[in-house]
This record gives sequence, C-alpha cells and structure tokens, in this order.
Amino acid sequence: MYTSWINFDMKKSKIADLPNGVGVTRNSNGTVSYWRVRLGKKFTGGGIVTKNFRGLSEARSWIFGEAQDLKASGVPVVELKRIAGSAAFELSSKRITEATIAFKKCDKAGISLSAAVDYAIKHMKPAVATKTLREVTEFVISNKQSNGASPRHLDGMRSIFGKVCADLGKHNAHEITREMLEDWQSEQDDVSLNTRISYARHLHIAFNEAVERGWCIENPTNKLKRTSESHGDPEIWTPTYLARVLAVALKSEKAALVGLAIKAFAGVRTSELMHLRWERVSRNKIQIVGKSSKTRRSRGIPIQLVLAKWLADFRKPEGPVMELSLGRWFDAIQRITKAAEVPNPSNVLRHSFGTYRYHATKSEDETSYEMGNTPAVVLTWYRSVAAEDHHVRQWWKLTPEFIERWSRRFL
Repeated sequence: MYTSWINFDMKKSKIADLPNGVGVTRNSNGTVSYWRVRLGKKFTGGGIVTKNFRGLSEARSWIFGEAQDLKASGVPVVELKRIAGSAAFELSSKRITEATIAFKKCDKAGISLSAAVDYAIKHMKPAVATKTLREVTEFVISNKQSNGASPRHLDGMRSIFGKVCADLGKHNAHEITREMLEDWQSEQDDVSLNTRISYARHLHIAFNEAVERGWCIENPTNKLKRTSESHGDPEIWTPTYLARVLAVALKSEKAALVGLAIKAFAGVRTSELMHLRWERVSRNKIQIVGKSSKTRRSRGIPIQLVLAKWLADFRKPEGPVMELSLGRWFDAIQRITKAAEVPNPSNVLRHSFGTYRYHATKSEDETSYEMGNTPAVVLTWYRSVAAEDHHVRQWWKLTPEFIERWSRRFL
C-alpha cells in the first residue's frame, strides 16, 4: 500500500485550486486503487471528514459540490457522527449533507431534529394519497357493504360517522391528531358512555383503514380513551392561568388570540369557532347557526364586556373569524400553554367558561342556552365545581388592558 498526499500548495497536485484544508491522496488496498479526499478542520470548522472515490473526477465533483454544503452548514460532521453513530456514515454523502443542514436549522429554531420529524409526519401529506376523513369513512362503509354487512349495521355506522364528520369530515385524515380527537370527544358532553365508546371504536376502524391504504402515517386513536367515562369535576383554569395564556398569545401568538378570547368568554365549541364568521358577530351577540352547532340548533351568545374589548382590535366586516386551520389552532395552543407553563387538559376553556358563567348567573337555563347543551349537563358538570367567588369575579375582568399591565408586573 502506498500514499502520496497532494494538496493545494504542491505543484504536482492532480486537482487544481484545492480549498484550504482539503487534501487528496491516491491509495491502494492491493487490488484496487482509489482516491481519498480529506476535509480538515480548517475546511469543516469541526471534525475531519474522509471519503473514498474510484475516480479523480468524482473526487473533484464532491469537493467543489456537496463538500461545500458541509462547509456552509457550519455543523461539524464529527458532531453528526457522535449523535447518530457510525451508521450515519453508511448513508450517501448527499444525505449526510442534508442531515447536517437540518441539525443547524433545528438548532437555530430551538427544537430537536426528532421533534421536527415527528411534526412533519403528523402534518405533511402522506406518500400515497390524500383523503378527507369523510372520504375515508365512506370507503369503510362501502367496504363493509361489499362484504355483506347487514343494513342495520351499516345504518349504525352511517349515523356514527355522520356525527363525527359533521365536525371533522372535511379535514384530511393525515392532519387529524390525537389532541383534536380528544377535544372533539370532550365536547360530546351530553351523550352516554356507550355512545362515546362507539365514537372512539368507529374512529379507530376508520383510521386503521387509512393507515393501511397510505392515506395517513399513524392512527391517532391508538392512545385515545375509549373504555371509561370521565370521573370527578371537569378541569378548569384559574384566572391567573388564563392571564398567563392571554399574555403569551398577546406577545407572540396573536393569530390565536381572538379564538382564545371567544372560547374563554363565550364558551363556544372548537368546531363552532372554526365555522364562525364575522358576519355572525354583532356588537352584542355571537350567532351560532344550526348547521355548525353540535345540536343543530341556532343560538345567540351575549357578548360580555370583557369579550367586546378583546374583539375590538380584531373585528372585520366579513370573513372567517379564525385565520388558523384546526390543526394550526391546536399547535398554537400547545406552544402557548407550554410557554405560559400552564396545564392544558382537554376542552379546558369551555369547561372554565361553563363553571364561571354558571356561578356568575346562578342559572343553569341561561348557561346551558349560551353553551348549546341542556340544563342537566350544566348541573352535572359545573354546579359541583367549587369555584371561589373571587375567581368568578376575576375571570370577567381579564381585559386586554388588564393583561398588558399584569404581564409587565408579573412576567
């Protein structure tokens, strides 16, 4: 075996104008000769990288091509090797370059590469095709019918899927997350335990089919609660928790701010919020139309003074109230609650509104009308919550002006 280093300052270099810190040598293992390129620390800014090539032209192309990307990325390849192990270097040079650049972008954004990949898997389009949840459920029903399912069984599936798809049907299957399903499930506060279990079981069937067909990558119902009923009081936020959430949104997540205010001070369901338009928001009331309501009945929710102040800066003559899609809404809520260091139990804003509104009015009829459910549901869910009187008063005082003053003092 022999070695003869050729670098940028040797007159006999086989590659002209080599960058500083790059060396080329011709080696042999006894039967095959090859060219080895060595990227030194002066070139990479980190660890030393070596790569073998059959021909000199291939070596030159790599030095002035992909190797430059490694240098531009500013991420030492030795660090990639430390994190991913030697198996990473069994990848092609193009993939190694892509990985190093990805590490740099993730570091700049303050997230891990694995977190970025998990997010992409949930939200990017699947490789095979895209189907809405309604299309998936229609396919499942058609398959069952072809396989000889009874008319009674098919009618039951259509009924369950119809109720689910009324709220979630237009969303692509790969965009629907476990959190979205949990929130929807929690909003079904006036149905029996058996019905809740049936919703979850049918959703599981639909998403299993979607995974098998390549319409989504994972089944979001795998960890969804399907066999037990909620116990105890609903989880609610204190006024301090809401203040922290509104302060964070006011500072860095303004696209979610109007939705947070409407849910906190009007108690609308998430599905109703996504369908709400400014044409239905007057100075005094929010009009929820029957086709976007879970109960399919219209209702007018009085706009409390605190909510009127939040809406003032966002109000438009027409168009959707929410600029965020359902998936982006849930992503924003997760970011906000994490930054505010506040727990985020399912449907917490609607439960908070129901609790504080009932204790403010002492009327299950008034509260149930505004929330779009029955007086029995209000009594079951909210009367038993031991809400402190001063918390009830404080909840309705969290105006934009108060939050701005409060955040300067406490955050």
